Amino acid sequence: MEVICEIRQTRPSRIIFNTDLGEISDAPSEPLVFAIGALRNPSVEVFNSLGETSFRSPYYTSNPESESVNQLVSSFLQNFTSAVSQAEVFDNNLMDASLAISQEYADLISISLRAAVSSLEITIPQEDQGQWNSSEIQAYMKDMGGVGNGGVNAVDVLYASFPMYLYLDADLGGYLLTPLLEAQQDVAYNSKFSYAASNLGNHFPRARLQADAQNLGIEQSSNMIIMTLAHAQATGSISIASTYYSLLRQWTEYLVVHALSPDAQTTSQADGITYTNQTNLALKGICAIAAMARISSALQVTDDQSRYEKVSKEYISQWLTLSISEDSSHLLMSYGMQNSSGLVYNLFADKLLQLDLVPEYVYQMQTDFHAKQLGESTFGLPLDAGNPELGRIDWAMFTAAIFTDNGTRNNLIEQIHQYAGTLGSNVSMNAPLTTVYDPTTGNTTSGSNRYDMLSDLIECQL
Repeated sequence: MEVICEIRQTRPSRIIFNTDLGEISDAPSEPLVFAIGALRNPSVEVFNSLGETSFRSPYYTSNPESESVNQLVSSFLQNFTSAVSQAEVFDNNLMDASLAISQEYADLISISLRAAVSSLEITIPQEDQGQWNSSEIQAYMKDMGGVGNGGVNAVDVLYASFPMYLYLDADLGGYLLTPLLEAQQDVAYNSKFSYAASNLGNHFPRARLQADAQNLGIEQSSNMIIMTLAHAQATGSISIASTYYSLLRQWTEYLVVHALSPDAQTTSQADGITYTNQTNLALKGICAIAAMARISSALQVTDDQSRYEKVSKEYISQWLTLSISEDSSHLLMSYGMQNSSGLVYNLFADKLLQLDLVPEYVYQMQTDFHAKQLGESTFGLPLDAGNPELGRIDWAMFTAAIFTDNGTRNNLIEQIHQYAGTLGSNVSMNAPLTTVYDPTTGNTTSGSNRYDMLSDLIECQL
């Protein structure tokens, strides 16, 4: 039996499926399969700086078996057994790799994978002749968590999830970066702002670059450059870096001016850290300058390569002097603020890209420092010791990844896992795992990974 329902309304509905199985005396020889899903074509509406729109359709529409909804659903049902088999192989391989770290790590990967993948729309355009251009793939991501600065392809959320996409299929990273880079290639934006934007607007599935001033120039410019190099390293392709080199260079020049002394610039807004001259933010900017040197090298732009290598080395030397506490026990959260400490998670960029900017003794120092703090904690470490009630899972996991000792790494992962399995006093039994939380109680503070996509799409029909 094949049932296809098309629902066009703005209120939740109850759909009842039933079929006559006749007289049942034995177990049926074949299962009865139902598929419930949402199909949208087009998937995304893209606005340029002139307000002109273009529509992008789901990637699967390029499949010859998907010329109509009926064909698509029939193909899906007929391939159900094969799809389940492939999914089980994929899941088993991922879990085996994760279990090499720990069971707790595998559990967290299992949860986060579903959020990272289910938030994506992988799209292609349709040419004037009606043919699908499957070579021009772009991906659009809804901010599932409501953290950071939010929006379509939110740069800080993309940065937090980028290692997952690189692991699953590094091409995904390029598909997600391209819409952001393409939109900012427009002279109407980059002639006005010398730094990268935060997102493609706040109304998914409509993607519209917001030409607004913001206090995140170092954060977002660094994120974009770091992700571009990470994608090139993982795929072996420099096509994206080559296409958008001038834009990346513009952002790097901005970092040369601002990264070492961030002043009042901030990181992801959900961090709630407002110190002047944040060491963690400055480090990300310096790593991005070094990353641009690698990009310039790959593209044989030797003058830029030499310049950015020299600047990044000079800056990291000054950063070390400004950032290490007087007793050499840990990194400060703000230049010269001796009583400050917290998660300097941007060390992760240095390791991910293998930049070798930061001396190994800094990683050992941070590992030893946080190892002592973990003994006093239940649900992980706060972002800032001055605000012990604010933590973020993504940045804590980045921190765990840079520890030199596997035991300390696993202890932090176990504490995050403890939070994931704990119902704080303000957490519902059926609430999903949230990114931002209180490490002292396990309560949710802000930001949710709720799957609100359906309600948003109903309100924002194309």
